[in-house]
Amino acid sequence: MTHMFRSIQTMQGPGDHRSVPLRRVVNKRVVNKRWAAALSLAVLSSVLLGAVTAAQAHEYWVEPQGPAVLAPGDAMQAEFKVGTDFKGSRNSYIPRNIQSLVLAAPDGSQRRLGGELGQRPAVDTPAEQAGTHVVGLVTTRSKLTWRERERFVGFIEYEGLPGILERHAARGLPDIGFVETYARSAKALFQVGPGALKDQALGMPLEVVLLDHDREKHSIRLQVLDKGQPLPGNQVRLFHRLAPDQEARQTIAITDADGQARFDVSGGGQFMLNTVTLREPSAPIGDEVWHSWWGSLSFNLPSN
Repeated sequence: MTHMFRSIQTMQGPGDHRSVPLRRVVNKRVVNKRWAAALSLAVLSSVLLGAVTAAQAHEYWVEPQGPAVLAPGDAMQAEFKVGTDFKGSRNSYIPRNIQSLVLAAPDGSQRRLGGELGQRPAVDTPAEQAGTHVVGLVTTRSKLTWRERERFVGFIEYEGLPGILERHAARGLPDIGFVETYARSAKALFQVGPGALKDQALGMPLEVVLLDHDREKHSIRLQVLDKGQPLPGNQVRLFHRLAPDQEARQTIAITDADGQARFDVSGGGQFMLNTVTLREPSAPIGDEVWHSWWGSLSFNLPSN
């Protein structure tokens, strides 16, 4: 199978998308102006939201909507979410924020997903096969400036990134006013028809791959891949809630020598796995001194 993410070198290009058609109606100039104004406001709100929450939010994920098990022909819908503790705000489909957005079908075939500017939910496509479908999103690169040392230290501790503060000091970097760039690679699984979840590796820069889903023991085994290679010793955080309006329970694991970890998924509901890497950029862009990748995997399971 050809991996659509293998050729990614930088995070600058636009995503694949369709243009938004203007409606042909009587007095279309007035209607189009109102429609364009509303769309511009939605896009601006999404852009501002990203700017405001960049330094505040931790996780970014693709959240499946609807029941845990779909039927062939049902719509697979997902929201782009950013927030903390498995609570967040919806991000619209904005092509310039997307490097790649693909759907991998159960038979291994892949196709690019598009959408209309400002579309919500950001993913809306029919389920054409039985089995597990995988949506994979890689965002373009963004940046933030750390202006409070306490928040940077808190971020390092929360994400379980040992040695970063020591390396920061050894490089002679300032306590505040330094720049980090970041990008996200987020996946979502959709189960169509009965059966265990079966993930696929998509070749994303940082990727969480579900290796096994044991429905009898209500457990999963995953692997974290860093540019296709197993990533040992990295923290993975599991968020689990029974319903969208409930508080999420969190469980932390550290990947073993093979980049693998196990989690209990008893009870069903909504799940999201999150992991982060933070490194000195090999080829800095502008004034960045750190670059982070955020990998997530989301899925729903029926109650048990």
